[in-house]
Amino acid sequence: MTGMRPSCKSIRALLVVVLSSLAPAQRPSSQPDPPLDRKVEGQTIISYELPAAELTFSNDFRYLGGQVVNLYGNAEAEQHVFVVAGNSGPVQRFYWVQFEHMLPGNQMTYDYKPDRKTDIGGLSFIYDVKSFSDYSAVETDDPRSDSFAVSKLLAKNGLAFPRKTVRVRMFHLPTADRRSELMIIYGESLAEDSKIPTSADGVHLDDASPEAAKLALDHARAGMTIRVRGSRVEGNTFVSPENPKIRATVDKEFTYVGSVPFAFDQVSGRRFVFVRATGDKQVQRMFVIQQEAFAPSSNDIYVYRITSPVKLGSSEYQHSVIIDDNDATADAEPGKEADVTRRFLALHGYTLNPGLIMSRFARPADASRKHEIIFFCFADLASYGHKLSDFPEGSSSPEKDQIKRKMDEDCRAMFSITD
Repeated sequence: MTGMRPSCKSIRALLVVVLSSLAPAQRPSSQPDPPLDRKVEGQTIISYELPAAELTFSNDFRYLGGQVVNLYGNAEAEQHVFVVAGNSGPVQRFYWVQFEHMLPGNQMTYDYKPDRKTDIGGLSFIYDVKSFSDYSAVETDDPRSDSFAVSKLLAKNGLAFPRKTVRVRMFHLPTADRRSELMIIYGESLAEDSKIPTSADGVHLDDASPEAAKLALDHARAGMTIRVRGSRVEGNTFVSPENPKIRATVDKEFTYVGSVPFAFDQVSGRRFVFVRATGDKQVQRMFVIQQEAFAPSSNDIYVYRITSPVKLGSSEYQHSVIIDDNDATADAEPGKEADVTRRFLALHGYTLNPGLIMSRFARPADASRKHEIIFFCFADLASYGHKLSDFPEGSSSPEKDQIKRKMDEDCRAMFSITD
């Protein structure tokens, strides 16, 4: 979180709040370092979420190590460092990879201007390129900062940041609430007689020397690859490699519209949306696959009893069928799933009547119960010859039960599960 340093040399001054008045949080020396959420295998960092991806670095680089640091009591960052270097002294080239998230109890977000963007392995990054006359001095001037923490990791290995340096900084924001980020900083030392302009506070090469900026970005991209580990849709089949490992094939009468992220409180996830609609894009039926997870910093888990079990594939799911006023739900919970999905459909030209009947199947998706998967079938209540006012909230009747059974029967014909 390089922009959290309260000095004029801050290189991430685009956070939506000013942090200069905030005191740093210190971890007692007797307290053990928190564990890493990601693992490193050879040249590859494996990230299971935020984002779910594998970052692989060329064999020219060696892995120095990883650590978790608290940034001013407001954010937590997991850092990993790869370098090209000798046995001691300034490194020649480096990748500093940082998975960062804001901590509960604040409303801070990451707010970067998307002036320049690049794509690596399907992940979109906002980036900038700067050059420094003494990068080591810039990145070690604040002992509370993330850069100082990286400098300490280098120092443990007898290494240091280079002095005259060109640096490429890239940010990927994996959630809609902009409270998590993946930051990748690539740096390489410059020869003393290099013609690339430098200064103590850094020269914006994107403006001052576009050719040099492009070359540095090309070097940053060439030394690494990214493979997204997340779920995807192939044809009409949803494929999830983990949390859980599963395939869901949706009836060919449905059109895959796309996926939409959501985030609220300490939960984030993604909805994969299929619809069957009229020619004028009035949704008649909708099938939604929802994967979600609690944030790594949260102690919450998915704990509920499966009291109405339904077996899909080899697993049991908690099942329910309800009649819902979708507009009322979306209006009452802005930013949550119903609202996000309604806006997503509208963006793609679809309209959805508020009176819906829904069949829902849910279960925790991993042993730690930090992830959940839910399958939803939605239908326009009018397709069953009824409207919301026919079934007041809390009411029961044989006719209502019959419609629920029919909806559930129709729902199970919409999809099949393999796990």
